[in-house]
Amino acid sequence: GDRFDWIVGGFYSSDEFEAFNVADSADFLGAFFDLPQAIWDVDQETDAWALFASFDWHLSERWTLVTGVRYTDEEIDFTGGTDLGAGGESLAPVTFTDDEFTDDNTSYRVALEFRPNDDLLVYGSVSTGFKSGGFTGDFTFDPQELEPYDSEEVDAFELGTKATMAGGMVQLDAAVFYYDYQDIQTTIVSPSGLAFPLSNMDSADIYGVDFELTASPTEGLDLRVGAGYLDTEINDNSRGPDGALLFDGNDLPNSPEFQLFGLARYEFAITSDLSMALQADAKYTDETYKEASNDPLNFEDDYTVINGRISLLGSDGRWEAALWGRNLADEDYFQEVFTSTDLGIQSGFTGAPRTYGISFTYNIN
Repeated sequence: GDRFDWIVGGFYSSDEFEAFNVADSADFLGAFFDLPQAIWDVDQETDAWALFASFDWHLSERWTLVTGVRYTDEEIDFTGGTDLGAGGESLAPVTFTDDEFTDDNTSYRVALEFRPNDDLLVYGSVSTGFKSGGFTGDFTFDPQELEPYDSEEVDAFELGTKATMAGGMVQLDAAVFYYDYQDIQTTIVSPSGLAFPLSNMDSADIYGVDFELTASPTEGLDLRVGAGYLDTEINDNSRGPDGALLFDGNDLPNSPEFQLFGLARYEFAITSDLSMALQADAKYTDETYKEASNDPLNFEDDYTVINGRISLLGSDGRWEAALWGRNLADEDYFQEVFTSTDLGIQSGFTGAPRTYGISFTYNIN
């Protein structure tokens, strides 16, 4: 009815992942070890189901109480491991496991919304979240690396506003938030120093601010600017061989303090049946660490990625032909970095270099 809206639902999923990989090691390690092959063989089955419900209580014309609950149940069966050096001298013991991970969780959300007028919404919310644990399922060099990691949970608190101004031409969204993570999942160098499995740390705190402004000052012109601020801290009692805390007080990986983005798009008619759109966007990412250890070797400097796009569009909105460019300044940066200081090994995944392309899309609906 007018005072009460609700949704009730559920889902079930069943997935299976199989992988078999044979790597010939002799080409790059043959000068030091008799390693003709390394074999990685895994089989994982995941069954998950959930029930959820959402209820919106319109307490008055201006006040709404939003409530929601979700129950999740997940089971993972994992079989597999790694034989590093099959048929020759082995650098590590054969790792193999036949194990199961099961977990369930009940999460909720409660929010209070206030609309003093049709152009302004102010809200506050408290919610919990859940990310299932499981198995890393990658090359392993020690049996400990095959142990499952635990589920991650979070308590989230948020205050925010959504405002429409200038007769609908300007939209402002802003929020402040605090996340309290328990058993937070992150990649940590394994005891062997050769693998980087997902593991759990005790907890982490995240304080943040998000801001986004969207404007359409004139017909065909759309502008977007946004900014984000994060203050993160790991709380963990893991200690190294010397008794020193390994991660406690460190920044969370891949959590830059500041991020900025902007976009401008202008569309105009060429003929009655054809229009053109010009778009440019940029995103600035502040410096950050790529691993929870906050090792200086895993430090990524700040960088900016600029993209551009020129499109031709049909007046009916069903097709678009575009010439686009990504990372136009050819900025060098890393998406992920993995370092084992004990073995002097460092690897990573770089962001895509300057890339150009042509695309065509057609909507058949």
